[in-house]
Amino acid sequence: MERAVPPPMAPLSMARLRVLAVAALVSGLPFAAPASAQTVSETLSSARVVLGAFDVQAPETTNVIAALGQVGSQEGDPVTRRHARFVRAVAAADLVVISRLRSDRDLFERAATAYGETPDTLVAALDQDLARLRRWYPETVADARGALGRSVRHALPSEDREHVRSQAAFFGFAMSRLAWADAVSALAPLVADPCAAGLNVCPSPYRHFGTQGRRAVAAVIALFEVAAFLRSRAESGDPFSAALVREGLTSTAPLQSLELSPADWAPTVGAVSGPARGAAVRADAMVVVSADRVRVGWAPTVRFSSQGTAVVSAAGPFLADANEAFGMDPHPAAYVRPIDGLGPHLATHLANAERIAIAVEPGVEAHMLSRVLRSAEQGRVAIHALTTVGTDAVPRGVDFRAVREEDPNDRDSLGVFVRMGGFSVRRPHASHITLPRIRRADAWRFDLRALDQVADRAGRGHVRLRYMSTAPAELVLRAALAVAPSDAPLALVVP
Repeated sequence: MERAVPPPMAPLSMARLRVLAVAALVSGLPFAAPASAQTVSETLSSARVVLGAFDVQAPETTNVIAALGQVGSQEGDPVTRRHARFVRAVAAADLVVISRLRSDRDLFERAATAYGETPDTLVAALDQDLARLRRWYPETVADARGALGRSVRHALPSEDREHVRSQAAFFGFAMSRLAWADAVSALAPLVADPCAAGLNVCPSPYRHFGTQGRRAVAAVIALFEVAAFLRSRAESGDPFSAALVREGLTSTAPLQSLELSPADWAPTVGAVSGPARGAAVRADAMVVVSADRVRVGWAPTVRFSSQGTAVVSAAGPFLADANEAFGMDPHPAAYVRPIDGLGPHLATHLANAERIAIAVEPGVEAHMLSRVLRSAEQGRVAIHALTTVGTDAVPRGVDFRAVREEDPNDRDSLGVFVRMGGFSVRRPHASHITLPRIRRADAWRFDLRALDQVADRAGRGHVRLRYMSTAPAELVLRAALAVAPSDAPLALVVP
């Protein structure tokens, strides 16, 4: 609530003062004035009319801001002078906010001239003047100053949820980020994770994504809510919000045509130990191999209704829904062969997929990875990328092609063999080297860092990767990411 000291005449309701912004603030100024101060009376009367309409294009708006500056500096009733300075600062701040939302340099310069400042000093002068008045008008000052600082402090604090100017500045800044190539990365930093730690259930649509995807979706929903808030304030008589609506600065049309495709769409895949390496994989669908089942999940996309409701869709079952799991015998077969029925299952559920990635969860042997790849081949399902999933739920990986045998005469490629005791590496036109496991404080670890360095020195051209069937499948995938070729698929030798 405002705690403004009421003028000696025509006291103003505090609730109305907070809702009607500039017009209500001006109406709080006294109608009566001594004969010797007739100019002051005329100025205040004009301000009521002009700022009540708040036409940002009309010269009368900037003229009255300049005239209020004279009222605030003249001798007379101190409450009247303070109120005039306050109304003038808030009106000028409103013009600054709208000029930014419109990218209107001319309006900004006209506001600076009316306030007696240069374009370079205007914002700092407004912030300073408003700060001096916050004792008497705390809510509106916080709102105006928050909006002025939004170009530096982009996120919308919870205390600004009822502030029209801060909301408008947030809306304009966030909408400008939609022009970025990756809208998800642009929007995600603007809001908190709606499924923060401590929540037992993450509801739809958020349960389909990791942290970044959830925040991006929540940001768009928040923008719809901000637009609705500003329109409701305009309908209730707030001149600033009404000006935003007239200028088309609360339009949600770009949001209604937006389609988000968050890359972190695998939140139900068991995360690898340690940070996930590699570039994010763009895929239509993912095959996830566990010790006793194979799941198929399609990458979801999100669109938004005119009311701001998130609609999640995909060409098949979401990975967050485990209804399509294919159960299998967890015990290894005597030799690598396709899993009975899995090939047709994959062909049925992945029909028309353009890019498919495969991930393995912890605890799966490489033998099972081979059997799933053989099953996909049997079902004529092309899998394009080996992936791991970290705690951020982003599939990261490398494109590959499955081959049956190592070519011993291929001296131009980097050959890597994943063993239980470490890595054996055949370098192009150089001697073989061995990268044994290294002893850490808690256990023996595979030296993936050294493997990455070897690949760098070899130039990351053609790479062939082999593995023992008893090695952890997760290790095979992490080794693949460590030696990922720069511009060609990895050749994966499937036993």
